[in-house]
Amino acid sequence: MNRTSLNQPGRGDALVRGNTFGSTFELFENEQNVIPRSQWDQLLAEHDYALAERYIARIKRQTLGSCASHSATSTLEYLRNKTVGASSCVLLSPLSVFKFVGSRHGGSTLDANMRQISQVGVLPLDTPENRSTYGDHVWPENQWSGTLPRGWEETAARFRFTEWNEIGSFDELFSALLQWKPVYYGRAGHAIYAVRPMKRDGQYVLKYANSWGTWGDAGYGYDTERYVSGSIRSYGCYAPRAGLLLPEDALA
Repeated sequence: MNRTSLNQPGRGDALVRGNTFGSTFELFENEQNVIPRSQWDQLLAEHDYALAERYIARIKRQTLGSCASHSATSTLEYLRNKTVGASSCVLLSPLSVFKFVGSRHGGSTLDANMRQISQVGVLPLDTPENRSTYGDHVWPENQWSGTLPRGWEETAARFRFTEWNEIGSFDELFSALLQWKPVYYGRAGHAIYAVRPMKRDGQYVLKYANSWGTWGDAGYGYDTERYVSGSIRSYGCYAPRAGLLLPEDALA
């Protein structure tokens, strides 16, 4: 674990939530299994949670204050990889979301991003592969200026995900990771998504994928329980509601 990437604060681009906790999605604790702490160490020993990292499509690099949109769309890419396979992965454009929920010289809230990707969707990233499939219904990763192509809503709706639970505690967050779910969360002015539960030096740690290119541990960072616990409800924290299959080699 790279110590320089431990508990790294953001740049103020993720804003404190604009809605009330639990007002948009059903609470995790009401629908999912909150695993007792007494079982955490056993699960960490039994399963190779490093396998979860295989579903990360790529580490993004934001150039605007769009960390919440970058991480939200990365979470969607992860879910698609998990459910339909990496061979069917479609890279998504964070700015096709950020244009509606943020400002060019400011940030955005996680809850606004969640509403956009749940109700409207996301456009594919502007790549040769995506253009061959979706024509001009694509958008660059970091382009603010310009108007989305006519009829873009129909394509964006193909990349919605509406089934989310809102997390209200570190125990719920860690439980989601132990159940192979990615977790989209904010703290210290930054939004990221956690992909792997860990224990280091006697404390429970989250490994997350960042949106700062190769920063940190090859694009990844780490948060301790103490660092994130006080921010979970104030910024927002979300996990997919639908069940995700375990990797085959984790079932043994």
